[in-house]
Amino acid sequence: IDYQFRHSSGAENSQGLQFRLAKELGVAKRSCEPSDGGSPPNRRVTADAAFTYDDNVTRARDDAGKLADKSFSVKATKELEPIKLGHFSVVVSGTLGGEAFRRFSDLGHVFGEVQGELRYPAYGPKVALFARGAVDHYKSQIRRGQTYSAGVVLQRNFTQRGIGLTAQLAYNQRYGESGVFDLKDTSAQVGISYPLNKDLSTGKTDVLYLAGEYRLGDVVSTEKESLANLNIADVFVRDDAFDRNDLFSYRFNARTTAATIGYIKPLASGHLDLSWTYTQSSPTESSFPGAGSERYIDNQFKLVYVLHFGTWNRMSRFRAY
Repeated sequence: IDYQFRHSSGAENSQGLQFRLAKELGVAKRSCEPSDGGSPPNRRVTADAAFTYDDNVTRARDDAGKLADKSFSVKATKELEPIKLGHFSVVVSGTLGGEAFRRFSDLGHVFGEVQGELRYPAYGPKVALFARGAVDHYKSQIRRGQTYSAGVVLQRNFTQRGIGLTAQLAYNQRYGESGVFDLKDTSAQVGISYPLNKDLSTGKTDVLYLAGEYRLGDVVSTEKESLANLNIADVFVRDDAFDRNDLFSYRFNARTTAATIGYIKPLASGHLDLSWTYTQSSPTESSFPGAGSERYIDNQFKLVYVLHFGTWNRMSRFRAY
């Protein structure tokens, strides 16, 4: 199971939690646990394609400033054979992908990512420390940059039905071409998965999942110039991603909460993942009285098709982009 926290491909603060199942569903025995004490099976590659509708790619406060768009993304991940160190194992993975937007094409980007994990125990991991580095190349020049993350992940299954809990604490830092997109934050995330109908002929199981996150740190909103925005902004810049000259991107410190509900349907060679994410950010510093709403709300609806090649059995984790 692979929970993902994605920064927005648009304004780099879309608190969109995405849950992806990164193993073959319904396997009676964990393939990462060798039956004869030998090595786990050969490693894995997964690829996915996703369609997303976002009702507020600008992350604006007021309805007048909210702009909606649709995007299509693809991604492929390769995980190398783990290195066993006693009761621990070290695992390295790499990811390449891209996203294109229908209306605001300059929000499109390609990215690459490398991640390392220290897992305990070596097989059937329940705890992992991770470090990750990613590079984003946007059509929008001010959004180009690099992201670095580090944290710890805990995983536990509670019942024989396969109910699972995953939690993560992480620190994320991004360096952008513009200072507006130099972002730092700390996040706490939790997700729970609940297996539903099991197909006795294939052994595969539908999955319902819930995920939530609390994040304290920098976010970015793109709106028209106003005293309310200038009052809370640490830095701002004219935005180059939209077909208008009156929009500015503002970076400010905020408390962000996000919640996702989703459903996974297994297929012959992969699965479909349908989800809805609701996100709300509130500045840590209030603007002047009468400045209007101080809540930044976004909804994302996502459909993902995930295709598996070989055995895929990574540790459950959140991932930051």
